[in-house]
Amino acid sequence: MTSSTPIEKLRDWKWSPYLLMILWVGMISAPIAESDTYRYTALTLIAIGFIFFRENYRFLRGDYLAYLCIGWGVYAFLRFAYGVFVLDEKGTSEWLYVFPIFFPGLGIALYSSRHYVFRAISLFMAIALAALLVSTDYHGILAGERTYPLFHNNPIHSAIGCGLIVIGAFYWMLEAAESGRLVGWKRHAILAAGSLIVALGLFNIYGAKSKGVWLALIFTVAAMAATSFLHQHRRHIVPLLLGAFAILAVGLYTVQDNIEEFAGPTFDAAVNLSENALESPSIEGAMRSAIEAPETPDSMRERLELWSNALELISMAPLFGHGNDWLRLWRQTTYGETRYVLLHNGYLEIMVRHGFFGLTLLAVGIWMSWRRLSEAYRRKVISHSTLMGAYVLSVFFLVTLFSNSNNRLALGESFFMVMAAAVFAISFLSKTSVEASDNR
Repeated sequence: MTSSTPIEKLRDWKWSPYLLMILWVGMISAPIAESDTYRYTALTLIAIGFIFFRENYRFLRGDYLAYLCIGWGVYAFLRFAYGVFVLDEKGTSEWLYVFPIFFPGLGIALYSSRHYVFRAISLFMAIALAALLVSTDYHGILAGERTYPLFHNNPIHSAIGCGLIVIGAFYWMLEAAESGRLVGWKRHAILAAGSLIVALGLFNIYGAKSKGVWLALIFTVAAMAATSFLHQHRRHIVPLLLGAFAILAVGLYTVQDNIEEFAGPTFDAAVNLSENALESPSIEGAMRSAIEAPETPDSMRERLELWSNALELISMAPLFGHGNDWLRLWRQTTYGETRYVLLHNGYLEIMVRHGFFGLTLLAVGIWMSWRRLSEAYRRKVISHSTLMGAYVLSVFFLVTLFSNSNNRLALGESFFMVMAAAVFAISFLSKTSVEASDNR
Protein backbone atom coordinates (compact mmCIF):
# COMPACT_ATOMS: atom_id res chain seq x y z
CA MET A 1 0.00 0.00 0.00
CA THR A 2 1.52 3.34 -1.02
CA SER A 3 1.76 6.32 1.28
CA SER A 4 -0.42 8.34 -1.07
CA THR A 5 -3.50 6.18 -0.46
CA PRO A 6 -4.76 8.13 2.59
CA ILE A 7 -4.34 11.35 0.64
CA GLU A 8 -6.36 9.98 -2.25
CA LYS A 9 -9.10 8.93 0.15
CA LEU A 10 -9.19 12.35 1.77
CA ARG A 11 -9.23 14.05 -1.60
CA ASP A 12 -12.29 12.01 -2.57
CA TRP A 13 -13.99 12.55 0.79
CA LYS A 14 -17.62 13.47 0.04
CA TRP A 15 -17.63 16.34 2.52
CA SER A 16 -14.52 18.03 1.12
CA PRO A 17 -16.50 20.42 -1.17
CA TYR A 18 -18.42 21.73 1.84
CA LEU A 19 -15.21 22.10 3.85
CA LEU A 20 -13.57 24.07 1.04
CA MET A 21 -16.67 26.24 0.62
CA ILE A 22 -16.74 27.09 4.34
CA LEU A 23 -13.02 27.87 4.34
CA TRP A 24 -13.36 30.27 1.42
CA VAL A 25 -16.37 31.92 3.04
CA GLY A 26 -14.20 32.40 6.11
CA MET A 27 -11.47 33.81 3.89
CA ILE A 28 -13.79 36.52 2.51
CA SER A 29 -15.74 37.09 5.74
CA ALA A 30 -14.04 40.36 6.78
CA PRO A 31 -16.57 42.65 5.00
CA ILE A 32 -19.28 41.13 7.24
CA ALA A 33 -17.41 40.70 10.51
CA GLU A 34 -14.13 42.36 11.44
CA SER A 35 -12.07 39.49 12.83
CA ASP A 36 -8.90 37.47 12.22
CA THR A 37 -10.85 34.52 10.79
CA TYR A 38 -9.25 34.99 7.37
CA ARG A 39 -5.76 34.45 8.82
CA TYR A 40 -6.58 31.03 10.19
CA THR A 41 -8.50 29.99 7.10
CA ALA A 42 -5.65 31.23 4.89
CA LEU A 43 -3.13 29.04 6.71
CA THR A 44 -5.54 26.10 6.57
CA LEU A 45 -6.12 26.53 2.84
CA ILE A 46 -2.38 26.79 2.16
CA ALA A 47 -1.81 23.62 4.19
CA ILE A 48 -4.57 21.78 2.29
CA GLY A 49 -3.11 22.93 -1.02
CA PHE A 50 0.38 21.78 -0.07
CA ILE A 51 -0.67 18.42 1.34
CA PHE A 52 -3.38 17.34 -1.10
CA PHE A 53 -2.60 19.27 -4.28
CA ARG A 54 1.17 19.49 -4.18
CA GLU A 55 1.48 18.63 -7.86
CA ASN A 56 -0.04 22.03 -8.68
CA TYR A 57 3.02 23.76 -7.24
CA ARG A 58 4.64 23.09 -10.60
CA PHE A 59 2.82 26.21 -11.82
CA LEU A 60 5.09 28.37 -9.66
CA ARG A 61 8.19 27.46 -11.67
CA GLY A 62 9.24 30.50 -13.66
CA ASP A 63 6.41 32.63 -12.26
CA TYR A 64 7.98 36.06 -11.75
CA LEU A 65 5.02 37.43 -9.81
CA ALA A 66 5.34 34.53 -7.35
CA TYR A 67 9.06 35.23 -7.03
CA LEU A 68 8.30 38.91 -6.44
CA CYS A 69 5.80 38.10 -3.66
CA ILE A 70 8.11 35.63 -1.95
CA GLY A 71 11.13 37.91 -2.32
CA TRP A 72 9.23 40.86 -0.88
CA GLY A 73 7.93 38.71 1.98
CA VAL A 74 11.47 37.61 2.88
CA TYR A 75 12.73 41.19 2.65
CA ALA A 76 9.91 42.51 4.86
CA PHE A 77 10.48 39.74 7.41
CA LEU A 78 14.23 40.39 7.62
CA ARG A 79 13.67 44.11 7.98
CA PHE A 80 11.06 43.52 10.67
CA ALA A 81 13.42 41.17 12.53
CA TYR A 82 16.21 43.76 12.28
CA GLY A 83 13.91 46.39 13.78
CA VAL A 84 12.90 44.12 16.65
CA PHE A 85 16.25 42.58 17.58
CA VAL A 86 18.72 45.30 16.58
CA LEU A 87 16.77 48.56 16.94
CA ASP A 88 14.56 47.26 19.77
CA GLU A 89 11.52 48.76 18.03
CA LYS A 90 8.64 46.55 16.94
CA GLY A 91 6.58 49.35 15.32
CA THR A 92 2.87 48.75 14.73
CA SER A 93 1.45 46.11 12.39
CA GLU A 94 4.79 45.77 10.60
CA TRP A 95 4.36 42.01 10.20
CA LEU A 96 1.45 42.43 7.77
CA TYR A 97 3.95 43.41 5.08
CA VAL A 98 5.25 39.82 5.23
CA PHE A 99 1.87 38.45 4.09
CA PRO A 100 2.68 38.48 0.34
CA ILE A 101 4.84 35.43 0.98
CA PHE A 102 1.56 33.49 1.33
CA PHE A 103 -0.03 34.76 -1.90
CA PRO A 104 1.28 32.03 -4.25
CA GLY A 105 0.22 29.25 -1.84
CA LEU A 106 -3.26 30.73 -1.58
CA GLY A 107 -3.37 30.84 -5.36
CA ILE A 108 -2.62 27.12 -5.47
CA ALA A 109 -5.41 26.48 -2.95
CA LEU A 110 -7.91 28.55 -4.95
CA TYR A 111 -6.95 26.94 -8.25
CA SER A 112 -7.32 23.49 -6.68
CA SER A 113 -10.78 24.31 -5.29
CA ARG A 114 -11.97 26.52 -8.16
CA HIS A 115 -15.06 24.37 -8.85
CA TYR A 116 -16.57 25.45 -5.52
CA VAL A 117 -15.89 29.19 -5.78
CA PHE A 118 -19.29 30.30 -7.11
CA ARG A 119 -21.08 28.23 -4.48
CA ALA A 120 -18.86 29.72 -1.77
CA ILE A 121 -19.62 33.25 -2.99
CA SER A 122 -23.35 32.43 -3.09
CA LEU A 123 -23.19 31.21 0.50
CA PHE A 124 -21.32 34.37 1.47
CA MET A 125 -24.00 36.51 -0.19
CA ALA A 126 -26.75 34.69 1.70
CA ILE A 127 -24.93 35.32 4.98
CA ALA A 128 -24.28 38.95 4.02
CA LEU A 129 -27.96 39.52 3.23
CA ALA A 130 -29.03 38.03 6.57
CA ALA A 131 -26.42 40.14 8.39
CA LEU A 132 -27.57 43.34 6.67
CA LEU A 133 -31.23 42.62 7.38
CA VAL A 134 -30.73 42.10 11.11
CA SER A 135 -28.05 44.75 11.75
CA THR A 136 -29.38 47.75 9.79
CA ASP A 137 -30.57 50.58 12.02
CA TYR A 138 -33.46 51.61 9.77
CA HIS A 139 -34.89 54.23 12.12
CA GLY A 140 -31.51 55.81 12.87
CA ILE A 141 -30.55 56.13 9.21
CA LEU A 142 -33.91 57.64 8.26
CA ALA A 143 -33.52 60.11 11.14
CA GLY A 144 -30.15 61.24 9.69
CA GLU A 145 -28.04 59.75 12.48
CA ARG A 146 -24.64 58.17 11.98
CA THR A 147 -25.03 54.40 12.20
CA TYR A 148 -23.19 51.32 11.06
CA PRO A 149 -24.37 47.81 10.28
CA LEU A 150 -22.72 44.41 10.22
CA PHE A 151 -20.09 43.62 12.83
CA HIS A 152 -17.27 46.16 12.68
CA ASN A 153 -15.37 48.39 15.08
CA ASN A 154 -16.50 51.72 13.63
CA PRO A 155 -18.66 53.26 10.88
CA ILE A 156 -15.76 53.70 8.42
CA HIS A 157 -14.87 50.01 8.48
CA SER A 158 -18.54 49.15 8.16
CA ALA A 159 -18.99 51.43 5.15
CA ILE A 160 -16.00 49.88 3.39
CA GLY A 161 -17.36 46.40 4.13
CA CYS A 162 -20.74 47.42 2.68
CA GLY A 163 -19.03 48.81 -0.41
CA LEU A 164 -17.17 45.57 -1.06
CA ILE A 165 -20.36 43.55 -0.55
CA VAL A 166 -22.40 45.82 -2.87
CA ILE A 167 -19.85 45.54 -5.68
CA GLY A 168 -19.48 41.81 -5.10
CA ALA A 169 -23.26 41.30 -5.22
CA PHE A 170 -23.57 43.27 -8.45
CA TYR A 171 -20.97 41.18 -10.26
CA TRP A 172 -22.22 37.98 -8.63
CA MET A 173 -25.53 38.56 -10.39
CA LEU A 174 -23.79 39.32 -13.68
CA GLU A 175 -21.57 36.25 -13.39
CA ALA A 176 -24.67 34.13 -12.77
CA ALA A 177 -26.21 35.54 -15.93
CA GLU A 178 -23.06 35.16 -18.02
CA SER A 179 -22.42 31.60 -16.89
CA GLY A 180 -26.00 30.46 -17.50
CA ARG A 181 -26.91 29.98 -13.86
CA LEU A 182 -29.99 32.25 -13.98
CA VAL A 183 -32.41 29.41 -14.62
CA GLY A 184 -35.42 28.15 -12.73
CA TRP A 185 -35.75 29.15 -9.10
CA LYS A 186 -32.12 30.28 -9.01
CA ARG A 187 -32.92 33.17 -11.35
CA HIS A 188 -35.43 34.68 -8.92
CA ALA A 189 -33.35 33.88 -5.83
CA ILE A 190 -30.09 35.35 -7.13
CA LEU A 191 -31.63 38.49 -8.61
CA ALA A 192 -33.81 39.16 -5.56
CA ALA A 193 -30.99 38.55 -3.07
CA GLY A 194 -28.43 40.51 -5.07
CA SER A 195 -30.71 43.50 -5.61
CA LEU A 196 -31.67 43.62 -1.93
CA ILE A 197 -28.00 43.43 -0.90
CA VAL A 198 -27.15 46.35 -3.20
CA ALA A 199 -30.05 48.44 -1.88
CA LEU A 200 -29.32 47.72 1.79
CA GLY A 201 -25.59 48.20 1.31
CA LEU A 202 -26.01 51.64 -0.27
CA PHE A 203 -28.54 52.58 2.40
CA ASN A 204 -26.00 51.71 5.11
CA ILE A 205 -23.12 53.45 3.35
CA TYR A 206 -25.19 56.60 3.52
CA GLY A 207 -25.92 55.91 7.18
CA ALA A 208 -22.26 55.36 8.07
CA LYS A 209 -21.43 58.96 7.01
CA SER A 210 -17.93 58.04 5.84
CA LYS A 211 -16.93 60.80 3.43
CA GLY A 212 -13.95 58.83 2.13
CA VAL A 213 -16.18 55.90 1.21
CA TRP A 214 -18.70 58.25 -0.42
CA LEU A 215 -15.87 59.62 -2.57
CA ALA A 216 -14.63 56.13 -3.41
CA LEU A 217 -18.16 55.15 -4.37
CA ILE A 218 -18.34 57.99 -6.91
CA PHE A 219 -15.23 56.64 -8.67
CA THR A 220 -16.60 53.12 -8.37
CA VAL A 221 -19.98 53.92 -9.89
CA ALA A 222 -18.22 55.72 -12.74
CA ALA A 223 -16.00 52.66 -13.33
CA MET A 224 -19.00 50.32 -13.19
CA ALA A 225 -20.93 52.43 -15.68
CA ALA A 226 -17.96 52.81 -18.03
CA THR A 227 -17.14 49.11 -18.09
CA SER A 228 -20.66 47.72 -17.96
CA PHE A 229 -21.70 48.96 -21.39
CA LEU A 230 -18.88 46.84 -22.81
CA HIS A 231 -20.46 43.80 -21.21
CA GLN A 232 -21.64 40.99 -23.44
CA HIS A 233 -24.91 40.53 -21.54
CA ARG A 234 -26.30 44.04 -21.83
CA ARG A 235 -29.89 42.84 -21.54
CA HIS A 236 -29.17 41.98 -17.90
CA ILE A 237 -26.85 44.82 -17.00
CA VAL A 238 -28.61 47.83 -18.53
CA PRO A 239 -31.83 47.39 -16.49
CA LEU A 240 -29.76 46.78 -13.35
CA LEU A 241 -27.70 49.94 -13.93
CA LEU A 242 -30.66 52.10 -14.82
CA GLY A 243 -32.58 50.90 -11.79
CA ALA A 244 -29.59 51.45 -9.52
CA PHE A 245 -28.99 54.97 -10.87
CA ALA A 246 -32.67 55.86 -10.48
CA ILE A 247 -32.77 54.66 -6.87
CA LEU A 248 -29.48 56.40 -6.13
CA ALA A 249 -30.61 59.68 -7.68
CA VAL A 250 -33.89 59.70 -5.75
CA GLY A 251 -32.10 58.79 -2.55
CA LEU A 252 -29.46 61.50 -2.94
CA TYR A 253 -32.08 64.12 -3.67
CA THR A 254 -34.05 63.08 -0.60
CA VAL A 255 -31.10 63.25 1.81
CA GLN A 256 -29.11 66.09 0.23
CA ASP A 257 -29.49 68.33 3.29
CA ASN A 258 -28.13 65.62 5.58
CA ILE A 259 -25.20 64.95 3.24
CA GLU A 260 -24.39 68.65 3.11
CA GLU A 261 -24.48 68.83 6.91
CA PHE A 262 -21.90 66.06 7.29
CA ALA A 263 -19.74 66.60 4.21
CA GLY A 264 -20.10 70.34 3.57
CA PRO A 265 -17.50 71.66 6.06
CA THR A 266 -14.97 69.04 4.97
CA PHE A 267 -15.55 69.84 1.31
CA ASP A 268 -15.08 73.57 1.94
CA ALA A 269 -11.89 72.93 3.91
CA ALA A 270 -10.58 70.66 1.14
CA VAL A 271 -11.23 73.39 -1.46
CA ASN A 272 -9.40 75.95 0.69
CA LEU A 273 -6.50 73.54 1.15
CA SER A 274 -6.26 73.01 -2.60
CA GLU A 275 -6.26 76.74 -3.26
CA ASN A 276 -3.61 77.34 -0.58
CA ALA A 277 -1.48 74.52 -1.99
CA LEU A 278 -1.37 76.30 -5.35
CA GLU A 279 -0.36 79.59 -3.73
CA SER A 280 1.90 78.29 -0.98
CA PRO A 281 5.59 77.53 -1.68
CA SER A 282 5.18 74.05 -0.15
CA ILE A 283 2.43 71.54 0.50
CA GLU A 284 3.58 71.36 4.13
CA GLY A 285 2.92 75.10 4.51
CA ALA A 286 -0.54 74.75 3.01
CA MET A 287 -1.34 71.87 5.34
CA ARG A 288 -0.10 73.85 8.34
CA SER A 289 -2.36 76.76 7.40
CA ALA A 290 -5.34 74.40 7.11
CA ILE A 291 -4.54 72.81 10.47
CA GLU A 292 -4.44 76.22 12.16
CA ALA A 293 -7.60 77.49 10.44
CA PRO A 294 -10.52 77.52 12.93
CA GLU A 295 -13.06 76.55 10.25
CA THR A 296 -11.30 73.26 9.47
CA PRO A 297 -13.41 70.36 10.88
CA ASP A 298 -11.74 68.50 13.74
CA SER A 299 -11.72 65.18 11.89
CA MET A 300 -9.96 66.74 8.91
CA ARG A 301 -7.53 68.61 11.16
CA GLU A 302 -6.51 65.33 12.79
CA ARG A 303 -5.92 63.74 9.41
CA LEU A 304 -3.85 66.67 8.21
CA GLU A 305 -1.70 66.46 11.34
CA LEU A 306 -1.12 62.77 10.68
CA TRP A 307 -0.32 63.38 7.02
CA SER A 308 2.01 66.26 7.88
CA ASN A 309 3.95 64.03 10.26
CA ALA A 310 4.08 61.28 7.64
CA LEU A 311 5.48 63.66 5.01
CA GLU A 312 8.18 64.74 7.47
CA LEU A 313 9.24 61.13 7.96
CA ILE A 314 9.11 60.35 4.24
CA SER A 315 11.33 63.35 3.45
CA MET A 316 13.94 61.92 5.84
CA ALA A 317 14.09 58.50 4.11
CA PRO A 318 12.22 58.70 0.80
CA LEU A 319 13.70 55.65 -0.94
CA PHE A 320 13.40 52.82 1.59
CA GLY A 321 11.54 54.33 4.54
CA HIS A 322 12.26 53.77 8.21
CA GLY A 323 11.08 50.20 8.79
CA ASN A 324 10.03 49.61 12.40
CA ASP A 325 11.95 52.69 13.52
CA TRP A 326 9.32 55.07 12.15
CA LEU A 327 7.35 54.96 15.40
CA ARG A 328 10.29 56.27 17.46
CA LEU A 329 10.86 59.09 14.98
CA TRP A 330 7.14 59.88 14.92
CA ARG A 331 7.34 61.30 18.44
CA GLN A 332 9.82 63.92 17.18
CA THR A 333 7.61 65.26 14.37
CA THR A 334 5.72 68.57 14.47
CA TYR A 335 2.46 66.97 15.60
CA GLY A 336 4.01 64.01 17.38
CA GLU A 337 1.49 64.21 20.22
CA THR A 338 -1.46 63.19 18.02
CA ARG A 339 -3.70 60.64 19.66
CA TYR A 340 -3.41 58.29 16.65
CA VAL A 341 -0.53 56.60 14.89
CA LEU A 342 -2.87 55.15 12.27
CA LEU A 343 -2.08 57.46 9.37
CA HIS A 344 -5.51 57.28 7.68
CA ASN A 345 -3.80 56.93 4.30
CA GLY A 346 -2.68 53.52 3.12
CA TYR A 347 -0.09 54.86 0.70
CA LEU A 348 1.58 56.98 3.37
CA GLU A 349 1.59 53.90 5.64
CA ILE A 350 3.65 52.08 3.03
CA MET A 351 6.00 54.99 2.27
CA VAL A 352 6.78 55.74 5.91
CA ARG A 353 7.91 52.15 6.38
CA HIS A 354 9.27 51.19 2.94
CA GLY A 355 9.56 54.41 0.95
CA PHE A 356 9.14 54.72 -2.79
CA PHE A 357 10.64 51.25 -3.09
CA GLY A 358 7.63 49.70 -1.35
CA LEU A 359 5.13 51.84 -3.25
CA THR A 360 6.80 51.00 -6.56
CA LEU A 361 6.62 47.27 -5.89
CA LEU A 362 2.92 47.63 -5.06
CA ALA A 363 2.37 49.40 -8.38
CA VAL A 364 4.36 46.73 -10.23
CA GLY A 365 2.32 43.98 -8.57
CA ILE A 366 -0.96 45.67 -9.52
CA TRP A 367 0.21 46.17 -13.11
CA MET A 368 1.35 42.55 -13.46
CA SER A 369 -1.93 41.34 -11.97
CA TRP A 370 -4.01 43.40 -14.36
CA ARG A 371 -1.97 42.15 -17.30
CA ARG A 372 -2.58 38.55 -16.23
CA LEU A 373 -6.31 39.03 -15.76
CA SER A 374 -6.62 40.75 -19.14
CA GLU A 375 -4.68 37.96 -20.82
CA ALA A 376 -6.88 35.34 -19.15
CA TYR A 377 -9.98 37.12 -20.41
CA ARG A 378 -8.51 37.33 -23.91
CA ARG A 379 -7.98 33.56 -23.81
CA LYS A 380 -11.58 33.15 -22.56
CA VAL A 381 -10.34 31.56 -19.34
CA ILE A 382 -12.47 33.92 -17.23
CA SER A 383 -15.74 35.73 -17.88
CA HIS A 384 -16.16 39.44 -18.46
CA SER A 385 -18.01 39.66 -15.14
CA THR A 386 -15.02 38.19 -13.28
CA LEU A 387 -12.62 40.56 -14.99
CA MET A 388 -14.74 43.63 -14.32
CA GLY A 389 -15.56 42.52 -10.77
CA ALA A 390 -11.85 42.32 -9.94
CA TYR A 391 -11.23 45.67 -11.63
CA VAL A 392 -14.05 47.57 -9.90
CA LEU A 393 -13.38 46.05 -6.47
CA SER A 394 -9.75 47.15 -6.82
CA VAL A 395 -10.74 50.68 -7.88
CA PHE A 396 -13.02 51.01 -4.88
CA PHE A 397 -10.52 49.69 -2.37
CA LEU A 398 -7.50 51.57 -3.75
CA VAL A 399 -9.42 54.86 -3.67
CA THR A 400 -10.44 54.28 -0.04
CA LEU A 401 -6.74 54.03 0.82
CA PHE A 402 -6.33 57.76 0.16
CA SER A 403 -8.32 58.65 3.28
CA ASN A 404 -7.99 55.54 5.45
CA SER A 405 -5.34 53.00 6.42
CA ASN A 406 -7.47 50.10 5.24
CA ASN A 407 -4.43 48.01 4.38
CA ARG A 408 -3.86 47.72 8.14
CA LEU A 409 -7.37 46.39 8.79
CA ALA A 410 -8.79 42.90 8.49
CA LEU A 411 -10.65 44.24 5.44
CA GLY A 412 -7.43 45.24 3.72
CA GLU A 413 -5.34 42.26 4.66
CA SER A 414 -7.98 39.79 3.49
CA PHE A 415 -8.70 41.86 0.36
CA PHE A 416 -5.11 41.70 -0.83
CA MET A 417 -4.86 38.01 0.05
CA VAL A 418 -8.04 37.05 -1.81
CA MET A 419 -7.30 39.23 -4.84
CA ALA A 420 -3.74 37.89 -5.08
CA ALA A 421 -5.02 34.33 -4.76
CA ALA A 422 -7.49 35.01 -7.58
CA VAL A 423 -4.75 36.44 -9.81
CA PHE A 424 -2.53 33.41 -9.26
CA ALA A 425 -5.37 30.91 -9.69
CA ILE A 426 -6.45 32.57 -12.94
CA SER A 427 -2.82 32.61 -14.09
CA PHE A 428 -2.62 28.86 -13.52
CA LEU A 429 -5.83 28.40 -15.51
CA SER A 430 -4.23 30.36 -18.36
CA LYS A 431 -1.18 28.10 -18.21
CA THR A 432 -3.31 24.97 -18.42
CA SER A 433 -5.15 26.54 -21.36
CA VAL A 434 -1.86 27.14 -23.16
CA GLU A 435 -0.64 23.63 -22.35
CA ALA A 436 -3.88 22.12 -23.69
CA SER A 437 -3.54 24.15 -26.91
CA ASP A 438 0.06 23.02 -27.37
CA ASN A 439 -0.88 19.36 -26.93
CA ARG A 440 -3.52 19.41 -29.65
